[in-house]
Amino acid sequence: MAVIPVGFGQVNFIHTGTGVDGTAECTFGFENVSSVSAQTAADWFATEWATEVMPFLSASMQFSGTLVKLGPNATGPSATSPATTDGGEAVAVTVASAAALVRKVTNAGGRKHRGRIFLCGVPEEDVDNASNIEGAALTNLQGAMDTLLADAETNNLRLMVLHGDATAPSLITSLAVQSKVATQRRRLRR
Repeated sequence: MAVIPVGFGQVNFIHTGTGVDGTAECTFGFENVSSVSAQTAADWFATEWATEVMPFLSASMQFSGTLVKLGPNATGPSATSPATTDGGEAVAVTVASAAALVRKVTNAGGRKHRGRIFLCGVPEEDVDNASNIEGAALTNLQGAMDTLLADAETNNLRLMVLHGDATAPSLITSLAVQSKVATQRRRLRR
């Protein structure tokens, strides 16, 4: 579990739909530079994700909203912002176990200061037989991640990598979408 210091928060982007088994979540830490409320942060992140990321995912995926928790873990407030945004690509999702891998890059060295998210909902037609995300789709997803990172900075909700110990959060300097789809499961459910 990530430690959320005072002045920071964590946002979970929650997805449902036929493109996932149950729910799928993408999680980021953030620095709450302007000390906005948990509800304000949850609403902003929900609008940003629906606008910037969802247009490039399969319509089989639905963005269900955000959950924001401000630090400290034990006493910080939390809030949700519900959403009902379908993906903008009217095609089937690739297999539920495959996702776009987005690396969280920081200026700090070592494995501890890196992170990743598995972005489910990549449209089937955007993945070739070698599991590569085709050019235009990769460009679109990378653009969405670049915009998310820049807009979070502009709105004083700078994206961070949170850590499981007392280490200060690490500023994310880029979000790098990998060209090959990935899976976080070592084996599929039966």
